[in-house]
Amino acid sequence: MTSPPSLSEKTVTRLVKGVIAVIGRLPLPWARGLGALAGRFSLLTQSRMAVATAQNIAYCLPELSAQEQKQLVHASVLETGRLALETAVIWTRSPSWVEQRITQRIGEHLIKEAQARGQGVLILAPHIGNWEVLNYYLATLGQVTNMYQKPNAIGMNEVLLEVRTRCNARLVATDRKGLMTILKVLKEGGMSGILPDQTPKDDASGLFAPFMAHHAFTMTLANKLIKKSGCKPLFAYAKRVKGGFEIVVEEAPADIHSDDEQLAVNALSAGIEHCVRSVPAQYQWEYKRFKKRLYDQPDPYQK
Repeated sequence: MTSPPSLSEKTVTRLVKGVIAVIGRLPLPWARGLGALAGRFSLLTQSRMAVATAQNIAYCLPELSAQEQKQLVHASVLETGRLALETAVIWTRSPSWVEQRITQRIGEHLIKEAQARGQGVLILAPHIGNWEVLNYYLATLGQVTNMYQKPNAIGMNEVLLEVRTRCNARLVATDRKGLMTILKVLKEGGMSGILPDQTPKDDASGLFAPFMAHHAFTMTLANKLIKKSGCKPLFAYAKRVKGGFEIVVEEAPADIHSDDEQLAVNALSAGIEHCVRSVPAQYQWEYKRFKKRLYDQPDPYQK
């Protein structure tokens, strides 16, 4: 018996675009409501996402009671559902439509002051709220050059390339050439963004730094870019609020400029933690950030 032929990437891309187009026509509150329903279903079925969220919250926030942890898991999974469906709306609408849904811009002056000095700006954007909205917002302040890695999910590459470049953003590959481009942009007073809470792929690209109740393997890339370019590092995220999004831009801890790489990475991690604790329900807790552990730290993902 022969197995059925698999769909081509082109066909899957068309299907993905079709689904996004249908969801994207929904009003934003409707998309968020349906996303929350999807989150409830995920909790009910104890999906891998829901389980990983619970594991990470228990591991990172042991000071919370069991009931408090359960409440945060519930809120986080619903927020992840909202993120998934509202992103289709964001991708479908125009950049100007997205900009009109930004209700507040806290700390925007920090970016503009650096730009006025001709200083490059490195945006450190943890997985909080909706980072696609943050991308659109930053593009209103000038061209943004970001690193881009082809997604593993079939059918998504063409979609992501289209939606992430239609708002004055430029994408470069996650290789040496891409890094050199980012460095050049920052040296010349441009703007770039990276996701600082992604786990580095190899030992040479990161160090363990305190994060919540444990240590997390944290990138050294930010420190290298800051030291080599003299750029201004700022944390930023797009918080989900009623009717739209609130942009938050904050100073990075002073030690992020340190010549001591460990001290700088500790400061980066402290900045990430500060952002997460500011809006814990909207952090992407389902990401298994502790697969690589320091010494005999317990494995939070053991069954």
